[in-house]
Amino acid sequence: MDFGPGVSVQVRQSHGCWVLAVAGHADHDEEDKLTSAMRETATVTLPMMVIDLSALTFADTSFIHWLLMARRDHAHAGTRLILAGPLHGHVQRVLTVTGLLDHFTLADDLDTALGHAAPVGRRRTQPPPTPEHTTLAAVPTDPDAQGIPSQTSPSISAP
Repeated sequence: MDFGPGVSVQVRQSHGCWVLAVAGHADHDEEDKLTSAMRETATVTLPMMVIDLSALTFADTSFIHWLLMARRDHAHAGTRLILAGPLHGHVQRVLTVTGLLDHFTLADDLDTALGHAAPVGRRRTQPPPTPEHTTLAAVPTDPDAQGIPSQTSPSISAP
């Protein structure tokens, strides 16, 4: 991954969904890389895309525009779009100040996001939740189980 000036985008399929791992600095000069990665995913329609922002250290208005276009495209296609953290301080501030976090599903991390993917070969029986600020939390831990995750499902909260 490239953590210097510029952005790197890795595209892969995992758990029956697309994962775009975005790292580094996403600014106007790098928007073509983001758009190209999104176009690459258009070749195969999968029920969900996770944009992993855990290694993104800088984002400007062109990145915000790209996120909004991704949200629009996924809404039109009827597929889920989840942002995965944890978010770096600057990126969290940009997404919070602009109000974007209120319009995306945000997972604590990539594993939590992928845990909400439909199993491969199975269709969702209900439409994806509206993206109006849904938060996916990690699996709760039972204090009596010495750090072993409980058998309950990760929580999903909406406003």
